Amino acid sequence: MAPKIAIVFYSMYGHIRQLAEAEKAGIEKAGGTADLYQIAETLPEEVLTKMYAPPKPADIPVLDDPSVLEKYDAFLMGIPTRYGNFPAQWRTFWDKTGKQWQTGGYYGKMAGIFLSTGSLGGGQESTAIAAMSTLAHHGIIYVPFGYAKAFGQLADLTEVHGGGPWGAGTFSAADGSRQPSDKEKEIATIQGEVFYQTVAKYTEDPEIFPTMAAARPVATHGYHPGVEDGDATAAGNDHLDDVWDDDDNDDDSAAAPAPAAMLAATTTTTPNPSRPHQHSHPSDVPRLQQEHTTAGYRDGVTVAKASSVQAGFDEGFGLGATVGAHAGRLLGLLEGLSAAVQKMSPDDASASTSLPAESERLHALLADARAELSVQSVFSEAFWAPDGTWKYDVPEPAADAGAAKAGDGEENTAVVVFADVAAAHPSLRKWDAVVRAEADRYGLLWDVALPEEEDEEEEAEAARRAAVTKREIKVVAQSKEQFAW
Repeated sequence: MAPKIAIVFYSMYGHIRQLAEAEKAGIEKAGGTADLYQIAETLPEEVLTKMYAPPKPADIPVLDDPSVLEKYDAFLMGIPTRYGNFPAQWRTFWDKTGKQWQTGGYYGKMAGIFLSTGSLGGGQESTAIAAMSTLAHHGIIYVPFGYAKAFGQLADLTEVHGGGPWGAGTFSAADGSRQPSDKEKEIATIQGEVFYQTVAKYTEDPEIFPTMAAARPVATHGYHPGVEDGDATAAGNDHLDDVWDDDDNDDDSAAAPAPAAMLAATTTTTPNPSRPHQHSHPSDVPRLQQEHTTAGYRDGVTVAKASSVQAGFDEGFGLGATVGAHAGRLLGLLEGLSAAVQKMSPDDASASTSLPAESERLHALLADARAELSVQSVFSEAFWAPDGTWKYDVPEPAADAGAAKAGDGEENTAVVVFADVAAAHPSLRKWDAVVRAEADRYGLLWDVALPEEEDEEEEAEAARRAAVTKREIKVVAQSKEQFAW
């Protein structure tokens, strides 16, 4: 018969109750059923009112008698954290289980945990670890959630969520205002489904896991369970012979097969006609497949980083720094002008200039410049392609009129460098003209405030860019000895 599951929880604001219902949905999805119980409240009603705690659900029975759980094969425990440990309500329940502790009423039963904390550092893991002591004293078998069945959900960092390998979880916020998210409920549903499957397997339920209901065949060296006397040669066709069987030339491979009486005592399963020697032990192929898949993924990331990511970073860093420096210089000049006007005395201003109005105008101009010359604006998709190239036109600089032709007969052509790309940026070009106009307005010496790059710097930039473009990345394959079979 199917295992009997109980879901026991305490919930002040309803967060754990929502996870409990999701756990129950997972159990039902796996084909089982579960009964919900809530732990008795210990706080006075006046305290709960001051804490704005909602009423407890009237359709879920309160578990006052610990002996009720003795009729269940397993139970899931919903625990809200208090200072990284059980709340007082759960402690009060466990204090009533002295009889079960003495008589072994819970011994051998299975249990899982799901949790709730007020914040990310509230102690979901420490609460689960603290629960281990109580489970151990009662001889209850703890069933961890693990990562295998919900790796994508648990490892997702696109949103804040509770839960981990110990069990599903949620965050309630300090005032209980945050409700469990859809992802947290999904994780709880997966845990309920996996928990039921695990309990069903180890309670040997024939309706869920038919092969677990029978006694497990014992495989000994030289014969295979399920092989009739005189048919030992059939054992050589196993699909895992390359892993588990002896070599054909092994002196022990001709060991006598087990007698039929011993086989009858060790197995009651009906052999598959196509595989009369089938093994009862779990296959090691899935583990090996996962290890090799992980190793291949890791090697792929390493090769891709060396061949693509690093080269792209090297190329984009210089260009981004040049564009950013140009924008920073323009913003710096405007900030200096705005600050200087604010400190001007009326004697310094011309008769036609109102210092408050001028200061306000420059302040508004500076705000616009900061918006249009921000990182998000300057490097937006309007100006740059996904591969890092610019979408706007960059005029080709004129060749040096006084330069002589190269000794090999090639003409000395001009090279577009990062400074040219920055100067042609629409936003930088616009604000370059605005800042120059303001500098002329106040008689600012432009060459002193914003010196042009020297020819030597331009030549060095062009040489560096050419070196980056032509550089070849050598990828060295790394051997994974632990996976070399």
